[in-house]
Amino acid sequence: MGEPKLPVQMLYHNPGDFGAFKTRISTKKKIMEALKDKDVSIIGICGMPGVGKTTMANELADEVEVDKLFDEVAIASVSQDPDVTKIQDQLADMLGQGRDFNDATDIIKGTAEKVTRECGGLPLALVTVGKALRKRGEHSWKNALEELRNSRVTNIKGVHKLVYLRIEFSYNYLESDKAKSLLL
Repeated sequence: MGEPKLPVQMLYHNPGDFGAFKTRISTKKKIMEALKDKDVSIIGICGMPGVGKTTMANELADEVEVDKLFDEVAIASVSQDPDVTKIQDQLADMLGQGRDFNDATDIIKGTAEKVTRECGGLPLALVTVGKALRKRGEHSWKNALEELRNSRVTNIKGVHKLVYLRIEFSYNYLESDKAKSLLL
């Protein structure tokens, strides 16, 4: 497997009101090629304020929708001092998720805080449980909280029972028997 490609950045200079200017067409073509490249995950359109970066991004979004390049298209304007929550809200609204997205995020955060309390502030327990639950949805977090609350300890001399329970939890959340066998 090769190394991942770096993000593609296109420097854009607006030629004024000459919408079909050669450099503009060339830049749009390069961006469309990058959008079709499966190895490219980020494309930045950079330039001075007012040169038409947002206009170009909107034109590209329209072309992508017409060409059906992606199932859904969302675009957010990112200022010099980005507000991540605002960007997430813009994207969620464009994808028709709006409040549902924010509500789900709040529910997961609340559950995550409860899971954190169950770990008793122990760094090893926090790291172990956090890694087991990363990239998992609301159901997994709630299920994990119940498991942590209801877990039983096996007395092992010299091992703090809370740490043991959290390591056991992490082991149980491993996705394959092969991964589990490495720890036995």
